[in-house]
Amino acid sequence: MFRRILTSIGAAEVPPPWGLGIAFSNAVAAFLALIIGVGVMVALLGDTPFTLFAGWSAGAALAIAFTWFTRRRTEERKALRLGDNVPLPTLFMVLLVSLGVVITLDVVSFRLTRQFVSDPELVTLYSGTMTAATWGFAALFMVVMQPIAEELVFRGMILPALRKELGAWFGLLINAVLYAGFHLLAYLPLEARTETGLWYGAALPFIAGLFFGAVRAYTGSTRAAVAAHVAFGLFAIFKAITLVG
Repeated sequence: MFRRILTSIGAAEVPPPWGLGIAFSNAVAAFLALIIGVGVMVALLGDTPFTLFAGWSAGAALAIAFTWFTRRRTEERKALRLGDNVPLPTLFMVLLVSLGVVITLDVVSFRLTRQFVSDPELVTLYSGTMTAATWGFAALFMVVMQPIAEELVFRGMILPALRKELGAWFGLLINAVLYAGFHLLAYLPLEARTETGLWYGAALPFIAGLFFGAVRAYTGSTRAAVAAHVAFGLFAIFKAITLVG
């Protein structure tokens, strides 16, 4: 079975109707969208405990809109692999397996760092007064907006372009490197770039990127990669609730 999974992941797929330049432009647009989203929400909401999460959610929405509306042709929309080619029971199984993977990664992380640390996106939950709105916006971003936006950009757009140009396995690896770099720049503050911070802020996103990419390659579905990412987001929220108390 394991060999069959590896064979499926390493199999060639139909190349997308866009090149690396267009694919990478979506990653740049996603990063800029986060900055714009946070800026707009700071202007509208001021310095509230949930402003950052609201801004990131707005930025994710902008990134989704940019990708969707710049890929208008039928063949482009089809190449994003967001259709219903994967049945609901399979998506549910992906969700369950992904929960097992993220729990395992958390145990390994504790063994390596001797610390239970929240995802860098959720560090602000430790400061200030926690309200229902703060948790609501945090959950909205981690469980809904971030999984859709990042999987649409990195696994829907960039991964197939990389696999076309670099081969199945090397493309998967570089995709994970780019994904980790995006997380490092977007979510990990400079003051948190300690050994432990870099593990949670860069190494774990790299491993997660490999896993999400493998899910996308194995199932042929970006929607399945979104389901896997949702599981990681759910675990991050429940872990933060436990740590914050």
